[in-house]
Amino acid sequence: MPSFYDSVAEADRWALTDYIYSLGDGDKASYATLLVASPLDEELDLSRGASLFEGAPPSRFPIVGQIMEPGRQLSPPVTTVVVRAVFDQRRIVFLVRSTSGVSFAEGAYVPIAFSVWDGLARKRGNRRGLTQWFYVYVPPRERPSVVGPMLKAALGVLGLEVLALILIRRTNRPAG
Repeated sequence: MPSFYDSVAEADRWALTDYIYSLGDGDKASYATLLVASPLDEELDLSRGASLFEGAPPSRFPIVGQIMEPGRQLSPPVTTVVVRAVFDQRRIVFLVRSTSGVSFAEGAYVPIAFSVWDGLARKRGNRRGLTQWFYVYVPPRERPSVVGPMLKAALGVLGLEVLALILIRRTNRPAG
């Protein structure tokens, strides 16, 4: 194959390089193809929360839409997930964080589904297990008291009733 070195000017080659670089995530780590789980010497203690995963290396995976056909194209709100994993003698635990799109706000329901391929059997494409849609609910850390909203509603209704009584008495007052 002949060389294309002379067909593009050096300034244009650098411009093309800069353009391709701009399409990526810049200085962020590139996408992973492997998630390495870190072993724990002690039993998994989920009460440690995110600190449990401090020694586990992160792996960043892309998320793409399943339907790419024009007119039906799906563009998911999450484009990347960062996953860490730890394990003990009996269990493995994953910490999955989205880097964009979905927020797990307190008091909100977030739809979620799982798709599972048997990678050891080289299953690809539609040869997978797929769950129905479920919801992740993140309860508020503090439960608001029901007394406050009930008291506001009761005082609002009382105020409306007093206002209605005043208006009725003014309109029904005998002329004199």
